[in-house]
Amino acid sequence: MKKFAANNGFTLIELMITLVVVIILVSIAAPSFNAMIRDNRLATEANNFLGSLQLAKSEAIRRGVQVTMLR
Repeated sequence: MKKFAANNGFTLIELMITLVVVIILVSIAAPSFNAMIRDNRLATEANNFLGSLQLAKSEAIRRGVQVTMLR
């Protein structure tokens, strides 16, 4: 009976093909990931602004005076 040689790892061609597939997938996913980050930053700023408005309103009611928001 013949003994077969053990397959210990990947060939250079297999590694190169895998690397090319990963690069293609990353290049497709990167723009949508950037858009997601931009949208999350915008939502965070909007929420911070809304929180500031609510705080100004509650302070105006509590103190009984007109308040002004400054940035």
